Amino acid sequence: MQERFPARKVYIVDSLGASSGYGLLMDTAATKRDEGLTAEELAAWIEENRLYLHHWFFSTDLSSYVRGGRISKAAAVFGGLLEICPLLNMDNGGHLIPRSKIRTKKKVIKDRDLEGLIGAVPVSGEERYTLDRFVINSGNTITSTAVIRVKKGDEMFERAAASDGPINASFHAIDKIIGKIYPIFGVALILMALALLGVLLFGPSRIPELTTLANAQLDPHSVPIVPTLFITIACGAISGFHATQSPLMARCVRNERECRSVFFGAMISESIIALIWAAVAMAFFGGAHALAEALAANGNSAAWAVNIISNTTLGIAGGILALLGVVAAPITSGDTAFRSARLIVADIFRIEQRTQWKRFAIALPLFVAGYLITRVDFTVVWRYFAWTNQTLATIVLWAVVVWLFAAKRNYFVALLPAVFMTFICASFVFVSGQFFGMENRPAAYALAGDATAVVLCFILLKLRRNG
Repeated sequence: MQERFPARKVYIVDSLGASSGYGLLMDTAATKRDEGLTAEELAAWIEENRLYLHHWFFSTDLSSYVRGGRISKAAAVFGGLLEICPLLNMDNGGHLIPRSKIRTKKKVIKDRDLEGLIGAVPVSGEERYTLDRFVINSGNTITSTAVIRVKKGDEMFERAAASDGPINASFHAIDKIIGKIYPIFGVALILMALALLGVLLFGPSRIPELTTLANAQLDPHSVPIVPTLFITIACGAISGFHATQSPLMARCVRNERECRSVFFGAMISESIIALIWAAVAMAFFGGAHALAEALAANGNSAAWAVNIISNTTLGIAGGILALLGVVAAPITSGDTAFRSARLIVADIFRIEQRTQWKRFAIALPLFVAGYLITRVDFTVVWRYFAWTNQTLATIVLWAVVVWLFAAKRNYFVALLPAVFMTFICASFVFVSGQFFGMENRPAAYALAGDATAVVLCFILLKLRRNG
């Protein structure tokens, strides 16, 4: 340029933008030029106003991000399957910053999404205020207050506000108390299982031998072994409910290496305890048929069975252990379920959880939903919970398949159980009276097979297209 125009002076200005962003800046600069600004004045104007231009954009193609090293290939495969559109902007240093991951192009271009995100990102400019004083007063006999004083030039601005600090402290105290008593419930559950195992091995009861796959249900036609057996086996085998605990448990480990022992240990321990209880229940009542009849006569109440078995075989100590280990277990399960649900919602909508009112904003609607569920007959809730639990587990298995495929690992270890559980969940829909209740079982199983094949083909095609 200097060789072509030796008499001209060239001003180099970093727009801190890109693409149509600096195009808009130059278009406005051209207008200013027509209004009479000199080249030097234009350069100064651009540097002064470049941070007032927001660069927000999205992309539906993730391959460029993989080539640029911004995301991994595994993340690109998952993003392609979920139709993720990254929403990005340029920060005040001219760097490309990912702001959000929004599903589908249709949603990403909604004005309210962009306005909400843009409004959450401040524009940095000249510092106008500096913090001069920040004091917090709190105690068990006074109202918590905060005093803030800021300075602007020679002016001082000071404000004080009262806070519900003691209430927040109470919630933290409750959390700490729960953290102390949870191990007690766990120890009680394990001790009760070991005591019952001792009764089985050294007591007079005889464990029934399961030498056939005969259906021991009172109405075997309505609940065939396939798929009912695999729907009801949730403890320690395949469980969507346990998968939902991942956000909570992952926050409790100190290192990722602990995840294998924590997650596997919890599932295997629960499966062993469940097997001990199944054997004790059949031995106590004299077989699977007798157990089914006793439960039916008492409203199919598992709590009734636990209470009578514990008190009869272990006496007063058994009753106490039953209270701590089994009666308290649903309470702790409910507590962890609510906590995990809150964390899942917060992760999905990217709501930070350090602020107390943001926790309550998510928790309160969950509490309302939980209360409404308690107004429904528990046996109905449990029937649908079993299928929902395994369906969620199946979805998690398919997610594992996608991840293993993207990471170029042996994905068949998850593919086979994913296909099997897809067939189980689909066949339950066609066979169970809770859904279609088809009497023509061969046709029901055939439809389940067709549904499984459709899901399998869809996943494989998506993997091949995005892989």
